Amino acid sequence: MRIRNNLFPYPVLNSKETISSFVNSFFKFDYEEYQDDNYYYLKNIQIDLSDEKILELIEQGKAEAKVIVECSRTIYRSIFAVNLSETTIKIPISELRGPVEISCFIYAKENIKGYYSNNFNKIYGDYKFDIDKFDILAVDDGYNTKIDFDEQKDNKVSSIFVVVSSGDPNSNTMDFDVKRKNIKITLPNKEYGFYTNMKNDTNYQNVFFAIIAIPALTYALSKAQEEDFDTARNTYDWLESVINAYGKIYERSLEDDWGKLEVDVPQRLLNNAITQSIDDFYFLMIDRYRKRGEDDE
Repeated sequence: MRIRNNLFPYPVLNSKETISSFVNSFFKFDYEEYQDDNYYYLKNIQIDLSDEKILELIEQGKAEAKVIVECSRTIYRSIFAVNLSETTIKIPISELRGPVEISCFIYAKENIKGYYSNNFNKIYGDYKFDIDKFDILAVDDGYNTKIDFDEQKDNKVSSIFVVVSSGDPNSNTMDFDVKRKNIKITLPNKEYGFYTNMKNDTNYQNVFFAIIAIPALTYALSKAQEEDFDTARNTYDWLESVINAYGKIYERSLEDDWGKLEVDVPQRLLNNAITQSIDDFYFLMIDRYRKRGEDDE
């Protein structure tokens, strides 16, 4: 459940200062995560809250903090009450697959008359608000994580592509479609036949990466970067492979460079296949000429 920059008819303390209705106040939650074969754990959940009025409401039992864990793949959604001291939550690992959103909110447990904080933004003046039961008082949209992916497989960027035939006898161009799980490459019927006959020959691996995979990955990354990093990561499963490979090659997070990736990134992620294919092609031609000379003798 993401509040983002949705508007409320009353002041709400947001962890993001730029959209918060409070000044000189903060609200944030943090935790440690890990998983074993049976459970996913949110360990040592900590809530940092500075607004005296909201703290007072919690102490009076009129407000409460809750963590919401959601997984769109499995349609899992659970709400956990947490307090201002450290708390641990565990969730059966079978309930979670793929992207998981974790958020924290403070809400009213009863109707509250004349709600006012000295930290309201000055645009509210001295106005007091009537808060209804279950109204949200503070928001931390929290974190995105991903559960139960095959790390060994996800480190191989080459595994994110699927190549198919167009099925259209009049087609003569290569097309790309960026799917959730993979990047789909569609070839004309004739070229797809050539590809299937040659794809397992190691002599041509770099050539195929250069003329098929690198353009496809370039297009996919360009499209993915139209979204913010967290949205793209939750939208495209294949991006996890890129994230892992990018970290190993560049020794920094892909998130840090998101939206401003250099043009050579797809090449480096695919083992510099363009320059490697030129080398391969050169030596294939040298080998052909050498064999032709031997035949002439």
